[in-house]
Amino acid sequence: MPLRPDFDADPPDDALSAALSELRAVRGRFYASRVAPGWSLRFPPAEGCVVHLVRGGHTRIWVGGEVYPIRDAELLLLPHGDAHALGDRPDGHEVGFPQQSSVRRDWSAGHPDAVDLVCGEVVLRESAGLPLLASLPRVLRVGADDPADGVIRVLVEQADRQGPGASAMVARLMEVLVVHAVRSWATAADGVPAWVLGARDPVVGRALAAIHARPEAPWTVEALARVGGSSRSRFAERFADLLGVAPMGWVQRVRIGRASDDLARGDRVSEVAARWGYASPAAFSRAYKRSTGRTPRGQRAARE
Repeated sequence: MPLRPDFDADPPDDALSAALSELRAVRGRFYASRVAPGWSLRFPPAEGCVVHLVRGGHTRIWVGGEVYPIRDAELLLLPHGDAHALGDRPDGHEVGFPQQSSVRRDWSAGHPDAVDLVCGEVVLRESAGLPLLASLPRVLRVGADDPADGVIRVLVEQADRQGPGASAMVARLMEVLVVHAVRSWATAADGVPAWVLGARDPVVGRALAAIHARPEAPWTVEALARVGGSSRSRFAERFADLLGVAPMGWVQRVRIGRASDDLARGDRVSEVAARWGYASPAAFSRAYKRSTGRTPRGQRAARE
């Protein structure tokens, strides 16, 4: 029997949380240092997201031909891992990230105007159904606040202690920093991607959250409009205006994205079809090829 959307239960009303919950840290590493004024570091392209926190000094970041001044204790996120320079000038020596997180205490620690620096990289996995990271700008800047400070303190403690499980703890904590930065940006910035505008909308946002919570449910436009508390016609028009795609097109996108993740893990096509609400493997295969241009079996083979 097909799964019926539970209209009597409260669906999640925070689509941004639904999107952020799909981010998972694969690994992370960082170092904390204290440097004297006049410092400058150059970072090559990174595999994952780059996070910086700088306290003190008059720091700037150079990335992609642009320069941005950094306020004291401002958290910076480079979601695409672009090459960049950080410091008082763009021509410093090149550094990377250590294999093991560490706290360096030998860089100008006694200077009265020393700058405290935390630099990290975290590799994240996300659902193919909602490419969140790809939609982010080159640099996100988030003002200093207690949540980020608390995470940084625990990161430094973990680097000092090391021991079993330390690397997993570092990766999770850096994942929290990324989620914090994206959340702060998405709730305050202008010029955000279409899905963020939809997530902010009280009607469309509830429907988006419900789709991401239960993409396998037999959704219809009427059912989604009911979740959003709107009429069918008004909901469909508002959804398309904000996201640039019809409601059922978004449902299909999320289902295909989740299915792609499962196929990449080696799950059987018939299992994936049933898991994400398709009536048969043949129906799933047709939908998958329309969306991706390749068959599920071809996708699975490409990942093997």
